[in-house]
Amino acid sequence: MLIRDISLRDKFIRYLDLDNMAIHNYMFEDDDSWKISRKFLLDFFELDNNTSFHIVYKKVNEMLEKKSFSKNEIDFYKEFYNEILGLHRIPKQEYEIYLKKIKEATDKITKLDLEIKNNIVLLNQQLEGRRNRIDEINKDIDKATKEFADFSELIEEKECITTEEILKLETDIKKHDYYISLLEEERKGILKNYDDETIRRKSLSNCTKLKTETLYSYEYEVSLIEKHEELFKPECDYSVNIKFYMETSKVIEKLRKFSRKLDAPTIKKMLNQHKYQTTKIEKIREKSENDYLNFLKEYIEEEDIPEHILESIKGNHVISHRFPILKDAIQHFNNGEYLAFNNIVVIQIEGIFYDYCKEIGLLPNDVKSFTLGTKLHQLVESIKFNPFPYFKFQFEFIRNRTAHGFLVESDKAELLANETLLDLLYLVYDLKTNRNLPYIKPIEFLKRYNDEMNVHFRSSHFKTSHKDECLFDYLSGGYLARDCYTEKIQWLLNPTFNKIYEFYGLTQVVNEVREHLVSNNFWQFICKRIVNKNSPFVNEQELEMWKNIIGKMIAYFKNKDNSEDVMNELGNIGKALKSLSNK
Repeated sequence: MLIRDISLRDKFIRYLDLDNMAIHNYMFEDDDSWKISRKFLLDFFELDNNTSFHIVYKKVNEMLEKKSFSKNEIDFYKEFYNEILGLHRIPKQEYEIYLKKIKEATDKITKLDLEIKNNIVLLNQQLEGRRNRIDEINKDIDKATKEFADFSELIEEKECITTEEILKLETDIKKHDYYISLLEEERKGILKNYDDETIRRKSLSNCTKLKTETLYSYEYEVSLIEKHEELFKPECDYSVNIKFYMETSKVIEKLRKFSRKLDAPTIKKMLNQHKYQTTKIEKIREKSENDYLNFLKEYIEEEDIPEHILESIKGNHVISHRFPILKDAIQHFNNGEYLAFNNIVVIQIEGIFYDYCKEIGLLPNDVKSFTLGTKLHQLVESIKFNPFPYFKFQFEFIRNRTAHGFLVESDKAELLANETLLDLLYLVYDLKTNRNLPYIKPIEFLKRYNDEMNVHFRSSHFKTSHKDECLFDYLSGGYLARDCYTEKIQWLLNPTFNKIYEFYGLTQVVNEVREHLVSNNFWQFICKRIVNKNSPFVNEQELEMWKNIIGKMIAYFKNKDNSEDVMNELGNIGKALKSLSNK
């Protein structure tokens, strides 16, 4: 598209930008593409609405000299709409689809919110009824005492109400309150993420796709609640999903590895054939508690889960200190001493949540206020701890009964033990694989850095150093995550983490990396890589990241001896970054 007049060309390029189009109401007023094109051109050429087609046609042909257009008015505007504006659908129609989706989602939220609030009223009534019954029992016990009558059944009833029924009702009310807040957060998220400006931009973006291209339903999704309403209800049960999370992760990883070779029907078939699919297991549990227990026992035996848990605990610096007591607990499990196992492991699981918080720098000022709920809330805010609802409500109910000594022998002790073992499995697996945990990426990096048998692909292609490329990737990976680079540098240079590296036998490697990171040669490599990679197409976010990394490194070297050369090199990189930013 050749426009000789530079100022006219620049103006036209600005007008063609989708963000510019989005601010004009006329782009969203008509159902006919030719009318939209006409208004666009009248606006661009600053012509009034009574301007004849002949004048518009002439101006467009003068501006786009080498472009040939139909002389029929409607055909001309349609051609301009498709070929010059690059639009193939109607923005108004796309916009209305989003508005409809938003209304459906927010209406669904309102409906669920009302249902949950009505349930809370019923739960509070039940709770009041149970407390009233306690008052009646107390009076009956007083009366029986005075009359020297047997009140043992009253004691048993009171104990059942206080240690189970009231505790369960209070937990259910808290769970319902949580889902009300979850719905409100979802509503706010929808309205924030889909304001008028965003809807316009998304609508226009959809219009750039040919009508022959499929616009998949997910491109119109404004909320998870549209297709997964069950996730926003208090009845949502994560318990089975958590217990078989490791197996689900294996399947997902397999699908990810072979995704390019698999078509949709094959993927669907693989998922349906997955032995540990959550819905299948939930159906077994609904049908028969005994069949469900046998299924858990079979899985635990086949996969040797107790041994896997112990090996994972021993091999993870976060929880290895719990190995002796959990080894004893699992011995109780293997011996069929389920009550002893339950009473130990439930409390240890709460302790593991403390370990999580400690590892991500969330130690409390006052341990008395650092409850299970507090720990879980901290994890949600810091690492997006997805199983929060299960551990906050279902598991906390078990934990409270254990802490108060109410977890006693019953016919359900074996089932609880098998379930609790798999809850423990979830945590030890998550501590090993959750990439939101701060130590995962540094440890992975150090192992890759030290593995010269699997040379970095860029090293082979560009004949560069494997270790330079690995360190470059480590520093620059995930640059969209705010302050991620700061944390990465801390993990390499701060001696606070030496014991962790020692635990994994990586002391020698991290010392080599530290020498590498502070070497003049590495920063010369970085300077060349940044300039070659970004010029002339500059990724501003990536440049901003490198500016911050350079700033952190300068702060590190400020009080170091013999750092003049590397400080000069960092200064050169700073100049290169500034030059690129000005392009």
